[in-house]
Amino acid sequence: MSEKCIGCGIIKQNQNESELGYCRDLNQDYCQRCFRIMHYNDPLIDTRELVSFKEMHNYLDETDNLLIALVVDIMSVSSFLKSDYKQLIKRHPFVILINKIDLLPENANMEKVEANLLELIKEEGWLTADLKGIYLCHHRDKTFIDLFKDFLRENEYQKLIFMGSFNAGKTSLIRLLSDNKQLLNSYYPCTTLALQSVKDDEFEYLDSPGLIDEGNIMMRLDLNELKNLDFKKRIKAKIYQLYSAQSYFIADFLRLDAVSKRGSLVFYLPNNLDIKRVKQENAHRNEAILLKEQEYDIYEFKDCHNEDYEIAGLGFIAVRNIAQMMLKLPKGTRIIKRGNLL
Repeated sequence: MSEKCIGCGIIKQNQNESELGYCRDLNQDYCQRCFRIMHYNDPLIDTRELVSFKEMHNYLDETDNLLIALVVDIMSVSSFLKSDYKQLIKRHPFVILINKIDLLPENANMEKVEANLLELIKEEGWLTADLKGIYLCHHRDKTFIDLFKDFLRENEYQKLIFMGSFNAGKTSLIRLLSDNKQLLNSYYPCTTLALQSVKDDEFEYLDSPGLIDEGNIMMRLDLNELKNLDFKKRIKAKIYQLYSAQSYFIADFLRLDAVSKRGSLVFYLPNNLDIKRVKQENAHRNEAILLKEQEYDIYEFKDCHNEDYEIAGLGFIAVRNIAQMMLKLPKGTRIIKRGNLL
């Protein structure tokens, strides 16, 4: 019997039902929180402010012959690359795994995507001697298994730790590579709470808690709102042509105003997010109805010719020939302007 929950890695306990790791019976494999997520889609406890990274830092300091696999969500790639996560790598070699490419529209030009990603990685200073490879992948990608394991064998890497922002898909890739389905993955941030070791015949894979990104919109939404976001299905781009001043309300937490005589907006966001378009002159009246009450930040842009605006944790908007644009987002949410990905 393991003292840790095999789903999230937390040490099990049977003393306090309201704290992490609670099990009625310590012989159970999963803590109550993991059991509820698996069977009822109910996490019970919001762990976004409860994760500790001390164990991970100590492991990185004390372990030799280790490869770091940095898992990056394709929908938030700029947000990750612009972060200060380089400091975590320290002295270890690393690879970058651009994950969830199966979310991109079916007609995406992958050669163009690869070239644009490489340019972003180069611009943000990640092309160092310690970077040993860049892979595009997703959690059902059987080709990736053979390709990545061949790389590990050729370079004699036997132990690797998967790191990245929460919800980047670290656990899903370990499940794919190891064929071990016991680790729990979900779309709730910070499902994994401690280091988890999984071994196959050749390699040891370590799962780690997702790194906290305060600029990620998922830090601003409650658990019920997160439950309603669909990050599993291929994105269907929503295209709008503009010939005047218009406003767009996305779900109940985002507003976009745009002015253009002949421009366009393409939304690459979860498919189940409802988008309502109104005349800008009616936007204020609609906002009182459509946006929930909370604190917001306002971002203003001018002369948006042909670029993307990435909303950390949500996706991105491709903008073409917009004279003026305003985005209203939950306070603290990061937005990044970049060249087109697609």
